[in-house]
Amino acid sequence: MYRKIVISLLLVILLACLVVPLHVLQVKALRDGGVVFIWRVQPGGKLSLGYIHSVEHCRVWDHIKIDEQFRMVLHETVFSSSNTGLPAVLSTGERFSAEEGQFRISNMRRVLSAVALWVDDKYENTLILGEEKILKLPSLAGNTLLEIAIQKMTLIEYIYHKVKTMVD
Repeated sequence: MYRKIVISLLLVILLACLVVPLHVLQVKALRDGGVVFIWRVQPGGKLSLGYIHSVEHCRVWDHIKIDEQFRMVLHETVFSSSNTGLPAVLSTGERFSAEEGQFRISNMRRVLSAVALWVDDKYENTLILGEEKILKLPSLAGNTLLEIAIQKMTLIEYIYHKVKTMVD
């Protein structure tokens, strides 16, 4: 009897690993197609992408929330220069403000299917996940083109990618 319960429990766990969906923030190196980082996300989760602008040489922060449909929604951009290549046009409902040497576009609701960005040590590309995890993006795959997106995968796929990124 005990043996049947244990076997049944193991089968249920295995089945769950094969079918239970998870949503993860996945960072992929586009040149070689390899997943270099994954992080489990939930609706209401937050992340921020920071970098030094290549022309203006100022720090730019894009603040993103995960919505109920597990989409990345850009809700705010903060920067300290308003010249070449930096945001200048507002969409409906967005607000522009200048405070203490910082420009801010807020009340944004821009859905991002993915973010592709060239990362390089000189641009100090940074990813902040919630309040706890800070990553220097070039440390994941070097100076290269990365894609950041929300992906749906099973628990077993998540475990595979998590272990693989920790080993690489």
